[in-house]
Amino acid sequence: MIKGFNIAKQYIYAGNNKVEGCELFFRGKNKQNFFHATLITFNYLIEHLKLNKYVFINVDKHFLLSDLPQVFQQEGKIVFELMEDIEINQNIINRIESLKEKGFLFSINNFNLIKHEDLLKVLDFAKVDIKDDERIFKNLNALKLNNIKPIAFKIENEIFYKIAQKLGFEYYQGYYFSYPEEETFNLKEENQKLILKLINGVVRQEPINKIEEYFKLSHKLVTGLLIYINSAYFGFRSKIDSLKRAISILGYKNLEKWLLFQLFYSNKNLTLLLEKASFRGKLLEFITEDIMPELKDNAFLVGMLSVIEKQSILKELELEDKVLNALIHREGLLGELLTLIEESEKGKFENLEKLMEKYHIDAKKLMEYELKSFSWFERMKMEIQNVG
Repeated sequence: MIKGFNIAKQYIYAGNNKVEGCELFFRGKNKQNFFHATLITFNYLIEHLKLNKYVFINVDKHFLLSDLPQVFQQEGKIVFELMEDIEINQNIINRIESLKEKGFLFSINNFNLIKHEDLLKVLDFAKVDIKDDERIFKNLNALKLNNIKPIAFKIENEIFYKIAQKLGFEYYQGYYFSYPEEETFNLKEENQKLILKLINGVVRQEPINKIEEYFKLSHKLVTGLLIYINSAYFGFRSKIDSLKRAISILGYKNLEKWLLFQLFYSNKNLTLLLEKASFRGKLLEFITEDIMPELKDNAFLVGMLSVIEKQSILKELELEDKVLNALIHREGLLGELLTLIEESEKGKFENLEKLMEKYHIDAKKLMEYELKSFSWFERMKMEIQNVG
């Protein structure tokens, strides 16, 4: 599992046991921050908005007061779920009202009338703990008077579910319905050696005939590459059924990126690892292209490989010194920009601001880079989703 990067999702149900939404939240010791929210949730948003389901995203005051909510598509059913200990002041209320005007919805975790009374005029949903018998009726009455939909959470068994129904809840969440689905990230050895061999050959720009011979060792890789080259993304008029021609058309740099995708995508449980690797790779490429364009291809490689913790895998790749130094020692331009991305993921804003200032990257520009990276990943994923 990648340290500091762990996401879970848990579904929210209506009274007919129909899934009405999905909550995304973080596990582990790292406190959630708005950079995490931006990084992780985009792919899930696309998936669930297509299904017309609510997507609940845990957020804090840093997220609310930043420009990052604008990254998310405003159509659909995006619900920003406020952390229960959020400091409520007029600045926060004004910001929520502004975002509601743009179509966003709001919820609060573990609603408490005493603590959250000032939010009654801006909430659309509220999580309510039915075990809080001292305040349950006051809480529910206040929500009902303000047309706020209460969600019974921590529903652990049928007894709690029946009680919640009698109390008038319409939405439910808890172990009785489903446990949080947590993603784990571990690379399998299957197919790795061949893909690593291919990547080495492409990096060295070995003759196409030799690379073709490597490909022929895996029917799945051959099929996958032909599916990709004949996809709508390229739009060729006539079908390309020659492996050698497909390799020639893609070229070494594009083939290298496709193979890096396969390194992760060969295991269907690695969707989020692939997302993180792709996000880092393309984000690093976009940033580097504006600072030192000649390093942009190296930047993508550094970003993709940065999620691999096993040094043995990195050592199997015949990498240039500037790439290896960036990955292992965080040295040079690529190493520092990789550190910038990692610091943003961890929410270490002091170090992040120093690096952003050094390379003249403001928050708006970083957000634009992120959005472009997500869009690119979605397009690529669509094109390779049938690859076995």
